[in-house]
This record gives sequence, structure tokens and C-alpha cells, in this order.
Amino acid sequence: MLRRLRNLLKNAGCRSEALAVVKPPAESANSHYTINTLFLHGNTDFVGYLRQWNARKPLDLAARLLPWQAACDHGLLLLPLHIAPHEPLIKRVWDAAGILGRAGHLLAPEDLTRLENRSPGPVAIEACRRLVAAGFRRGHGDEQARHVTRLVEDVARARGADFEGFQGYDEALYASMEARWARSNERLAHATWGEPWSARMLAQPLRPPNELAHTGDPDGLRLVEGVLAEVCSRLDVPVPGPVPTGGLSRLRRWLPAGSA
Repeated sequence: MLRRLRNLLKNAGCRSEALAVVKPPAESANSHYTINTLFLHGNTDFVGYLRQWNARKPLDLAARLLPWQAACDHGLLLLPLHIAPHEPLIKRVWDAAGILGRAGHLLAPEDLTRLENRSPGPVAIEACRRLVAAGFRRGHGDEQARHVTRLVEDVARARGADFEGFQGYDEALYASMEARWARSNERLAHATWGEPWSARMLAQPLRPPNELAHTGDPDGLRLVEGVLAEVCSRLDVPVPGPVPTGGLSRLRRWLPAGSA
């Protein structure tokens, strides 16, 4: 497929170049989990999702991205997400691609302040898990599912919750995932940057995990129940109850020996 895309661009008089924005494995997994939940594709907790996800090895960045480097005329540009976080991501992407100077005037002020993927918080995530477990996804496509989960997010924020994004991992899990994918990350970094992964992928301070399925925070769980009551009343569907979680003992069977 990559070769055909390159030939298509070449026939159109273009030279191909790929650009990817990357972040640490634990953060990537956290983002994928929230997206999966917001489209009502699963009701597992974060740990359970990792166990399922690991079999497909989606965090092997070298395997996923280096084929693009080989297939493109100008190779692969790798942009760390956390570099210059005070600048809008679209501006950094255009700058890395070398088009900001030539086409930056096309960016409107709202382009530079737009947040397309605001992270959902722990209340919305737990509410969505419960909707899926109750069978709400059946008969609903992605567009309908996302309409419902936007309503969940809006109601949660209107009730004073979820102004901080969901975080399922803790320091031990973060370190374990970094170790697990270190070889792949180093291979990718040396192939694209010519230097180690850590030279550009700056460490970020970790927030405490806030997954309500595991913290059991009573105030947070009461908010979940209130959000679901309002959302389900608007949708005229029954209010779902709690769903099971996977414990840390199961997680340790998934992680490399001695890592947790």
C-alpha cells in the first residue's frame, strides 16, 4: 500500500514525506483507551484493556512507523508531542513539515486555539463503561455513540467534574511500559533523529491515577450515578449499574517479570 501511495504521489509530481507525532507508550495507551471508551467499544477497565491490546502490539512504534520512512522520498519526520507544549500543535506540525513559513498565513486564529481531542475525565469514562456494559452500544453506530458520550462529557462538566483528563496508569505501570517498549523506541529514535529516545522525549510529571473503577472514590462514584441518571433520563433508557474490573494481580501476569 505504501509503495502504491508513493507512486501515486510521484505520478502527480509530488515527493512524499511522512510525519508522526509521538508520545510515551503509557500515554499512548491511555489515549487509545479513552477513545475506545468514548465510542462505546468496550467496558473493560484500563488494565483489562491493556491485556487485550498487548496481543496486537500497537505500541511497537518502530514496526508501525519505520516502513513509512523506507517508503517515502523524504523519509519520516518524528515530532515529540511534549516539545514546546506552549505552542499550538498544528503550528508545530506545520513547522516540522517545513510549510509554516510558506503557508502559515493560511492559519486563522481559531486554528491555533482549537482543541479537537479534549481528554475525557474519570467520571465520563466510568459512565461510558457502564453504558456499554448495559448493552447501549447495540444498534448504535460510531456517530450515534459519540453523540451520546459527548452528552455524558457535557453533563459531567456541568456538574463540576472532569476538568482533569482520565489517567489509568501509575508510576510503576508507566515504568513497566517504558521498559517493555524501550528497544522499539530506541530503534525508531536512532533511525529518525540519530540520537536516543530520551534526548527528545522529555519526561513529564505524572499525575496520580484517577480511574474510579480502582480508586473507588465515593464522591466520584456519586457523580457518575448523577451523570448517568440525567443522561439516561434525556435518552429515555434505564440507568446502568457498576461493572466488574480487572485487578492488579491480573496486571502482573501481563507485565514482564519483576516490573510491578
